[in-house]
Amino acid sequence: MYFKKALIITGLILFILSIPGYLFAKEIVTIAGTDVPSLEWLGKGRKLLAEGKYQEAIDCFNKSISIDPGDAEVYYCKGNALNGLKRYDEAIRCYDKALEIAPNFTTVLMAKGKTLCLQGKYKEAVVCYDKLLSIDDDYPYAKQEKEKAVKALYGENYTLPENTPDYWIDKGNSLYKEGKYSDASGCYDRALQIDKSNTRAMYNKGNCLYVLKKYRDALTCYDTLLSIDPHNVQVRSMRDKCSKALGESQ
Repeated sequence: MYFKKALIITGLILFILSIPGYLFAKEIVTIAGTDVPSLEWLGKGRKLLAEGKYQEAIDCFNKSISIDPGDAEVYYCKGNALNGLKRYDEAIRCYDKALEIAPNFTTVLMAKGKTLCLQGKYKEAVVCYDKLLSIDDDYPYAKQEKEKAVKALYGENYTLPENTPDYWIDKGNSLYKEGKYSDASGCYDRALQIDKSNTRAMYNKGNCLYVLKKYRDALTCYDTLLSIDPHNVQVRSMRDKCSKALGESQ
């Protein structure tokens, strides 16, 4: 058990270190009377984090936060350092703070899900992965990590029952990859019959309708999603693309 947990922790740290800095537009903020910008402390902290000097990294991130408390990336990085020290509850609090500032910060959702799994909180981890997938259904390894959490929760032989949205979403995704867009759209409809607020099913249905050139119906899907999360960049981009296609087709 200890060896298995050690492997999970190692994998999480490698995942953390592989992620590029969050591209977040920031204004350089300085302490009155000094020339020390918040980004300088962030940069120092990230370097120490990569070297495995977790407490020193935390000290740097705390200094950055004291200058600019509205930077989601600093809380994310601090959470990663706390993870390295196995201070999981504190790490989760940092990830939650980052998500409070930037709700669609997918790398934070991934790191939070992995940390929850380390704590044995698989049900909460599944919720976290679902949120991530609702933002980016193709996020690398998110589906695999969710599957691991589900199996840890329900057993290795667990398969999704047909009365769950995920069953129909997974089936729809397979059909979509095969180019069977109408059939895939039907699967997403089945998922929405079970859970009408399922954003993954709604987004994927919109994409099917877009490919099928049913632009008005696709726009309805995207508009519904934006009424739930008006800051979802991915949905906004697809809506703009769909709106342009509709205009060109008329």
